[in-house]
Amino acid sequence: DGRGHVIWAGEERCFEPIADPRATCFHWRATEGRTKLEQLSEFAWHDVGLLHIELDRSNPGNADTVRVIVEWAEWQPHPPSRRSMIEFTDCYRLEAAMNFGIICYETILQAGPEPDHAEIARIQAWSGLTDLFCWVFETNSTGSLIKIIARGVTVRPLT
Repeated sequence: DGRGHVIWAGEERCFEPIADPRATCFHWRATEGRTKLEQLSEFAWHDVGLLHIELDRSNPGNADTVRVIVEWAEWQPHPPSRRSMIEFTDCYRLEAAMNFGIICYETILQAGPEPDHAEIARIQAWSGLTDLFCWVFETNSTGSLIKIIARGVTVRPLT
């Protein structure tokens, strides 16, 4: 249906897409009534293909980023492109308990926030940050868990 979601660090409001076919990423206007993680949770994550995970520490402590590339199934509501990059910005923690050795296409069983992750309180205590969130991907095929604690996330279509 062309929907996508974006969350900017420190932003307490949610966003809806504004149509612009020339855009290289989604454009947004603020809407009230939903938290930032409720909006990201609206994607139909079950059976989304997990293609690539990248950790970027080229500017450590200033721009730590985790990028996850996914492929949406034809039958799922998805952004205009079947492949998207979910880019978590201002990251403070990445936990990856990944299982390998299974020869199959990896898909996501479920994805969503984990608001009570113990590391959020620990990071808040030393950093003073109040806008951290934890996002969790759990996979179907290998039973892997990926947890990302960050301040922002952007969803970009890939060609």
